[in-house]
Amino acid sequence: MKTPLTLERLKHHFGYRWWQYLLIIVVCFAVCNYIFSVTAAKPAEDEQVDVLVYGPGNSEAMSAWLELLRRDEFPEQEVFSCSFILPDVNGAQALFVRVGAGNEGDLLILPKEQFQSYAESGVLEPMEGTGALAACTEYGIAVDRGRWKGPDDETRLYGVPVSALRVLNEGILLGGGRDSFLCIHHNNGNEKTTEQVLLCMLRDLREIPETSETTQAPETREATNP
Repeated sequence: MKTPLTLERLKHHFGYRWWQYLLIIVVCFAVCNYIFSVTAAKPAEDEQVDVLVYGPGNSEAMSAWLELLRRDEFPEQEVFSCSFILPDVNGAQALFVRVGAGNEGDLLILPKEQFQSYAESGVLEPMEGTGALAACTEYGIAVDRGRWKGPDDETRLYGVPVSALRVLNEGILLGGGRDSFLCIHHNNGNEKTTEQVLLCMLRDLREIPETSETTQAPETREATNP
């Protein structure tokens, strides 16, 4: 004989088992969110550029500059993004997994040790044919420290010293890029645009504009008048 369903029994049931229904709702939401993230359309490799930095920095400032650059000069591209890996106890492993195994990052900013290791192992693209060398010469950027031997033991330009790019080093990397190098990830899937973005970084992120008297606040100029 079935137990009749009454309002009192329903109240008793939900009074003791409400958490089970809450758990079901949370699980369903998480599963739906995961399915959406996996099946959502993602930009093709040749429609995005990602800057991966091994070190601390201001990700909001880098993201803002990249989006402004994409909007103004590369509107055909879907996404310009950046990500930072902190050099803590798990940082080296995360860098290896994402760059070495996962082939992530189109432009890489790497400290000296990782820069030299990746150049020797063939992870980095030589810059001689990208226009970077000519741009560095035009802007007066010394690149000798960015030359290193590749997998064939030939010495080539594999990185631009970040210390020569004051806006990038001081404004975005918070002074932590003095011993780092800006590099191109080999076979990144969007070679032409990645090289162009590198040239834009050399153009825009090398000098901090100096404040002149004409840009001072009115009260400051008045205070200097006799």
